[in-house]
Amino acid sequence: MDRAVAGEKFITLDGTEIALNGAELTIRDVNHPVCLAGVVGGKNSGVSDSTTEVFLEAAYFLPMSARKTSRSHGIDTDSSYRFARGVDPDGTLRGLNRAAALILEVAGGEAYADHHDFYPNPVKKAPVDITIKTVSDRLGYEAEEHKFVDFMKRLGCEINKKGETFTVLPPTFRFDIEQDMDLVEEYARLNGYEHIPEALPALAAAPSFQDKTFMLNRTTSELLRGEGFQQAVNFAFVGSKAQKAFLGSLEALKATGLAATEKEIRILNPLNEEMDVMRSSLSFGLFRNLNHNFHAGNMQGRLFEIGSTFFVKDDGSFAEGSRAGMAIWGRASNLWNKSLDYPVVYELKAAVEVLLKSLNISSYTWVTPANKSEVPEFLHQGQFAQLLVEGKKVGFIGTLHPLLLEDNKIRVPAALAELDLDQLYKGQPRPYRIQSVSKFPIVERDFAFVMPKTLKVGDVLKDIRKAGAGLLLNVDVFDLYEGEKMEAGKKSVAIRIWLQDKNATLQETQINETTTKILESLKKNFDLSVR
Repeated sequence: MDRAVAGEKFITLDGTEIALNGAELTIRDVNHPVCLAGVVGGKNSGVSDSTTEVFLEAAYFLPMSARKTSRSHGIDTDSSYRFARGVDPDGTLRGLNRAAALILEVAGGEAYADHHDFYPNPVKKAPVDITIKTVSDRLGYEAEEHKFVDFMKRLGCEINKKGETFTVLPPTFRFDIEQDMDLVEEYARLNGYEHIPEALPALAAAPSFQDKTFMLNRTTSELLRGEGFQQAVNFAFVGSKAQKAFLGSLEALKATGLAATEKEIRILNPLNEEMDVMRSSLSFGLFRNLNHNFHAGNMQGRLFEIGSTFFVKDDGSFAEGSRAGMAIWGRASNLWNKSLDYPVVYELKAAVEVLLKSLNISSYTWVTPANKSEVPEFLHQGQFAQLLVEGKKVGFIGTLHPLLLEDNKIRVPAALAELDLDQLYKGQPRPYRIQSVSKFPIVERDFAFVMPKTLKVGDVLKDIRKAGAGLLLNVDVFDLYEGEKMEAGKKSVAIRIWLQDKNATLQETQINETTTKILESLKKNFDLSVR
């Protein structure tokens, strides 16, 4: 038995050839390894139909050795499962004798000789000292000495008493008994947990305040559930190949204000290839949730996730950021909305704006980048927008790319959003300004404008708010016409404004002055006139 030679080849029982790195413990003949210790046997030592002589070997291997070999080569066997978790070192001879007896019983033959035991450093369990008072103090009720002695003997322990102290020597197969508290646990288990009394500890200090971020995340979660979303919880580990294939270049993701780097944070001991790096974005996990749900028969749904993403900073150190991701696919089908045909990304936009409103954030804009390279590869270039809050990019919304939907056979429209919660939570909680309801009447005025279809109505509303500041209470769109009677490339938009003076009844001159300012500003900035 010795360490492997770095670079030498080893063929397992199932015919898989692996290259050893020199750290593995092997069982060897004169020149070659015949077994990876505690993990798997070699092809060169296997049994065939012509085998007439069998050499039996039983051994105890340290759990760490078997675990490292199994993980480094991705070999998962019954042997590695057991040795990696620990076996009884005193059980090797019993196992050897039992195996020999079974071979003689089933296959016949003759045992050549007695065993040879090579055991230079026997494993010895350290004795544990404990008193009955310790058991009683920890469990909160009076432990009984005769029960304690009986329980220890039933567990296979040797027990001696000197004064008030019991010295307990656990059997070698009990790896979990190393200190006095382990014996307290065994007494509680065998005596019955129902005997442990219930008592609230005395609270001598005031409870600490809840973490601010935790409370904000809970508020955000409750709000999104109120908007019809269900919460998803994904692993922070993802497969590097699958994530790269989905996200593409991370430069477009960085252009949305989300921290990301091409260099991934790799896991030193990944569970498998599908969990070998820390995630760079929530979007990949939500897309997999969406894909799985659709192919499981859920033709329509909404999901959100609040979690961390991980990236490498310029100085090479690791960092993480808090994100909120949202996914929406399909449309609720019923009698009343069969004729509705609009990108579902607008539903996502509405949910994000409700979230912003709940955080008392009013200074935000949606921006469509002129440079298509700033649009992530997994999103539709024509149905994408970056979110700016107080002039700073904090995330995006967008429709999933049609080719991505087609490749995954998703036959309903779908959209994703991802927001930087660290930025959105800055300055929270933002104070609300409470105003009393004015007793003076509100005046409404309606206007219809013919404008190019390419002109964003949001820009028009923003200009109206600026021009009518002072008396303008609200502005909204209440009608849109793009019928046959409208000139090609044009649309008619009907807009209603509400005017109010907080201190007096509005006079006609005030109304005319405000509406004139609004119309002049629209004419100047957009060349719009009332129909």
